[in-house]
Amino acid sequence: MKKILAAAIIAVAVIAIVAPIVSGLVMSRALDFEKLNAKLAQQLGSEGQLEFRQLSYDKSLFGAKLVYAVTGDLFDGHSMLEIESDVSFGWYLTSDSPFVALFKSRDAVRISGEALESIRDELPDAIKDGVLLEGESAGIPYLLTSGKYATRDISYERGSNSLQIKPLTIDISVKGKSDISLTAEQPYIEFKEGKENFKISEIALKTNGDLSGRLDKDSEAEFTIAKIDINVNRRGGSAHPSVDNLKIKSAQKVKGGLIDSVVEFSADKFSLLGVKNALPDQQDIIVDKPYFAFSIVKADAKTLEEIQKRIEVIQSRQANNRRADEEIFGLVPDIIAVFDKGAIFSNTISFSLNDAPVNYYATLTTDPQVTLPAFNLSKDYINSLTGKLIIDVNLSVHQTALGLLEVPELFLGMAEASGFIKRDGDVWKSEAHFEKDQWNIHGEPLPFKGLFPEQTRQYDDYEDDYEDDYDEFELD
Repeated sequence: MKKILAAAIIAVAVIAIVAPIVSGLVMSRALDFEKLNAKLAQQLGSEGQLEFRQLSYDKSLFGAKLVYAVTGDLFDGHSMLEIESDVSFGWYLTSDSPFVALFKSRDAVRISGEALESIRDELPDAIKDGVLLEGESAGIPYLLTSGKYATRDISYERGSNSLQIKPLTIDISVKGKSDISLTAEQPYIEFKEGKENFKISEIALKTNGDLSGRLDKDSEAEFTIAKIDINVNRRGGSAHPSVDNLKIKSAQKVKGGLIDSVVEFSADKFSLLGVKNALPDQQDIIVDKPYFAFSIVKADAKTLEEIQKRIEVIQSRQANNRRADEEIFGLVPDIIAVFDKGAIFSNTISFSLNDAPVNYYATLTTDPQVTLPAFNLSKDYINSLTGKLIIDVNLSVHQTALGLLEVPELFLGMAEASGFIKRDGDVWKSEAHFEKDQWNIHGEPLPFKGLFPEQTRQYDDYEDDYEDDYDEFELD
């Protein structure tokens, strides 16, 4: 028993000493800037646009100090930012699961030295040292890392100009390599220049899940702004645009190899007031409850992921191969294959324009019962493809909104006479359904098959006659 206890104590002691050292070695190996820059070049489609360059790395047995710069052609080759990390390796208690860390780091993002000297006198006092963001992180490499960062409170005045920025706070947690939870909050920003001002309040960003960009992983994000308020003064008048409760959301879920993805944009109100004072022909515009959404349901995640990877490969070769873009056409068969399991694509737009409602909803569904042959550009294949599609479109627009959008009455009259739209009091409506190669508008079939009417022989004959007449008058 004593031998087992002694062995356990020795094992614990060895782990206590070795684990931080190993953690340092793992972290050193993870600092592969060549690999990171290659990934950035692949994402940006051009090598050297944005790069990370190591300036110094001083490592001891239980610590390391690292400084690297953000540079590249995007900044004309200059270093714009420097990131400093002072890392210690050991055993540390934390408030996050698994409640123990093998490293902790004090980090700072600052304006690089070469850029700082040229603008130091113009900077607010709070950041004359160039530090834009600072904080601490802790964790276990490749398992869990969490950190808390913040900017400084900025108050700056020069003449009639002023800038007020409350501290931005960032809480981040990383599990594995790409499962990231992030919360960023910015309470208030206000900029004044003379009688003009820009004010934005309660900015927040929340993300969760795999943010590597892969289409076969779950992820979600939400960006909100409580208020955007702008006052613009010009000779002859002023304008006052504002936005209330702006929200942008995205979510991606993968189940059974199929992906459901949605992007939503919404707000309580967008208004543009005072325009009629500056521009006599215009009027105040108020858009209530603007909403936009695009979603994909039941799309094959594996096929989409393979398409994304092939696009990245093509982009990585574009700098050295001008014809690389043409390879995109080779993806058409795979893109069409996404439809094979009955995917649903939908788009929704709704808002009220000066109290006049506008609503649009469209879906494109693929019939999984229809099997397509191998891809080609023949007319028969195109007909087979359109025969696989099911489309529904619903549109309703109030007459007042059409007037504000300056839609010509002649166009509305022609569309109504042809049966494409109907008027119900002050509202114009259109309902269209496409299935089995046939359009139905308000329940009535159109006199042609396919998505679009084909060119008739009558038009061809007219064109031939025109060419013959032209030839008769051609001078020798």
